[in-house]
Amino acid sequence: MSTVRVTYFDKEAVHRALQEYVHALVERHPELEEVVLFGSLVTGTPVPGSDVDLLLILRESDRPFLERIARFLPSRFPVDVDVFPYTRAEIERMTADRNWLVCSALRTGRTLFRRSA
Repeated sequence: MSTVRVTYFDKEAVHRALQEYVHALVERHPELEEVVLFGSLVTGTPVPGSDVDLLLILRESDRPFLERIARFLPSRFPVDVDVFPYTRAEIERMTADRNWLVCSALRTGRTLFRRSA
């Protein structure tokens, strides 16, 4: 006999966890300039199985992109989190190249944090 597990997307719990996570990121990573939330949480269409999509804009980094991902993933979170930690120079290059992910995140996303100059 198979079992069906019904779940729902607890938006309030995810938003609370997101606030705590962004606060911790800002404290731990002085190179972090901006955090942009994009995807279903911004469009208001999360469903069970939805994740959190975050564009992280870094002043600079000496690590390759794939190594950066592990540094920014939360250890505990109520849903999956996808982080895209790009440097400011990479963002500018990808915007000029009309990279769909970056352009979409910047156009439709919600800025959760921006470091003042």
